[in-house]
Amino acid sequence: MPPKPTAMLLCSGCKACQRNAWKTFHKLECKAVLSEAPAMGPTTLAMYRLLLLKKDGRFTERQWKAIMQLESHFEEQNEDLRNDILAKVHGWGRRMGTDVDFMTVWELLCIIFTNSMNVRPAEADVSFGTSLDLVVSMINHDCSPNAHVFFEGSQVRVRSLKAIAAGGEITVSYCDPRLDVLLRQEILRQTQFFHCECNCTSGFYSVLKGSEAAKTEMLSQFAAAIETMTKSGYGGHAWPAHVEPLPNVRMTLAGMFKAGFSYVPALKYALAGCLMAGRRCGSPFVQDLLELVRILVQTCNEPGDGMPFTVQNFPTKKELQMLTMGYIVILCKAVRLAFGTDCRYTLMVWAWARTFMGAGAGGVPALGQTVFEEQFEKVQKKLASWAEVDRLLNLGDRRELVTTVVDVIKAFETYTIKPGIVSPAGN
Repeated sequence: MPPKPTAMLLCSGCKACQRNAWKTFHKLECKAVLSEAPAMGPTTLAMYRLLLLKKDGRFTERQWKAIMQLESHFEEQNEDLRNDILAKVHGWGRRMGTDVDFMTVWELLCIIFTNSMNVRPAEADVSFGTSLDLVVSMINHDCSPNAHVFFEGSQVRVRSLKAIAAGGEITVSYCDPRLDVLLRQEILRQTQFFHCECNCTSGFYSVLKGSEAAKTEMLSQFAAAIETMTKSGYGGHAWPAHVEPLPNVRMTLAGMFKAGFSYVPALKYALAGCLMAGRRCGSPFVQDLLELVRILVQTCNEPGDGMPFTVQNFPTKKELQMLTMGYIVILCKAVRLAFGTDCRYTLMVWAWARTFMGAGAGGVPALGQTVFEEQFEKVQKKLASWAEVDRLLNLGDRRELVTTVVDVIKAFETYTIKPGIVSPAGN
């Protein structure tokens, strides 16, 4: 999306610029846009100015054709921009007393969004307006450019930053090169609709990968230090695993490891934090259990012949899938108990959980079968032993389990939930 417009400020100095602007273009637009100009924004004003200059015959057919042939990314622009342009088209007709083609205005505004430059002189790091230059618009982007663009008075200048061979391509950076690669890529994706894959990108990802590895190692050392303190911080004895703040500390560590895609330690700390906590109801328990289930789901997505399924005494992938389904049912019961069935958050969690319910693939027993309940208890003990946890979650009796599943399915079929809010926050 284009940036939101900011109010334009008028100079009250020597008036020379105002007199020159009046002769050149402003007398055409003054009455038409005077009422809304202060809040209109430079991009919209530029569009009106171009249309007024064309109407006044200031452009030759060749010049106008050159403008309209600039890249617009017309097809990629979103619905919000389309509605905005519709309003501008109606506004244009009202102000000018004439009709204008919707598609022309839409494409012209897209061209301005895509090709306009901030007017930024050499001595300033702020923008004083918007400019559209046909030649500069044809210069391609590079995160390590060989030239840059700046304004000297009324001139736009392109100056080389390094030696450019005869016939070599001139490149500039479309965004501030001081921004990190990920932020630059996001800006280019949103405004220019392409993904930069220059050498800076590959080099940055190497640095990022090393940084992630160092962060994971530091987090492991931090977690180990906490565990060491808990073993002697209670009168020379270990701090009880079920007494706060230890469960909350372990849930925090689980979230940190999860953020670094280290699901094995994340799962171990989430099990210790959630299962060992003294509370088994209310909002904190729901939040902790939801985090544990998210980590279980992510772990189940890992290849069955890789980590963590190759860890000694760790459940197989099929076993973990079955256990995860059971924990999801427990989560559904807990969120209903805490918030009720008429709460939007309950419906969000249920809608998300619904996708995991039913008969499991690859031989995983269906919810409600006796074999499911038996295997659930067996696998939960196996996983708890691996995580060094001596407390378990109760699946409940079969009738309660089946009733919960049926209620979740019915709620999912009854309520319409927008796709953007189906998944619980943070998933």
